[in-house]
Amino acid sequence: MSEKLRIPSDFLFDTFQDMLQVADLPMTVHKSLEPQQTSASSIQVGLFIVLEEGKGESLSRHIVVDRQRRYTFPIVQFQHGNDKPLPTALAEIQKKVIANLKNQTLSTIASLDNQTLSSEMIRTLTLGIKSDSKDAPLAIEFARSLAVTSKKLIEFIDSNYGRFFSTSATLYSNVRDIPAFALLENPCQLILFRAVIRIPGIEQAINQAMSGPIKCSPIDIYRNLAYFATNLAIENHRVEQIGQLSEQRRIYENSCSPSIQKSTKKAVNLQILPSLSPPPRVKVNRHNASPTIDHIFQNTPIPLLPVESQATLKILPTQQRFSWFEDVYTEALSTNR
Repeated sequence: MSEKLRIPSDFLFDTFQDMLQVADLPMTVHKSLEPQQTSASSIQVGLFIVLEEGKGESLSRHIVVDRQRRYTFPIVQFQHGNDKPLPTALAEIQKKVIANLKNQTLSTIASLDNQTLSSEMIRTLTLGIKSDSKDAPLAIEFARSLAVTSKKLIEFIDSNYGRFFSTSATLYSNVRDIPAFALLENPCQLILFRAVIRIPGIEQAINQAMSGPIKCSPIDIYRNLAYFATNLAIENHRVEQIGQLSEQRRIYENSCSPSIQKSTKKAVNLQILPSLSPPPRVKVNRHNASPTIDHIFQNTPIPLLPVESQATLKILPTQQRFSWFEDVYTEALSTNR
């Protein structure tokens, strides 16, 4: 086929691999969600790069995406530089540090981990935070953890473009709350570095590479692909949920069946007994006439199943699910004119 089309065979093979990867995207988005994960969250650090070329009618915009997950840009999970457990949400003091560091480049943030912080940087980090309070050391510790994660993000992009993008992308001051099935299958908070780069030919150079962690996608294609992949992933999730509920019902009915049989036998035996006089009346407390849910389940041998006791995953309509993306994209273009 490559001979007939007069194109290199390795290029054609790479194209077919791309097509297969796009076809498999919905399963890449969707993972089997365990009951305890339905309300779980995480903190992600991402790189939002828009490549702009041309003017007027020839203007084109591309977004740098993860080669393995074309529906999202490069992201890595926030992590500490030590063995502390991964955080699930940012505290207010941490959000304040991000606001204080706004417009600092990715490379500058990454360098905070391996150097003694200057007095000027400490003042920047702790702006609006009392120096003699316990929050000041926490702010510095968070900044170093952000530096560790920023290094991971640069390493993920690779050495060819990681250094270039890290000197161009700056920290976005707002932490975004991302709903489920937008970037990940679970909700997350997003710390973002962003840039609009206007260098002719850079998009073509990135896409011509047969390997590497990133690709470039036209913004409209990226948007439609993200909608399509995440919507199919949601359908997969709902089908799986129905299966889980059916399995719960089967387990519940099986666990109830012995008690039902026992009660039926008791009823038959009672019919054989001679009639007895009614028991004496008991004074009823009218203020506590109806039993509570806790009282009903107090003596039941059937525990509540994990899925029943957890809140279900909140899934928004497509446009609402990606409204944050449109805001970030519009703001990035307006601030980089």
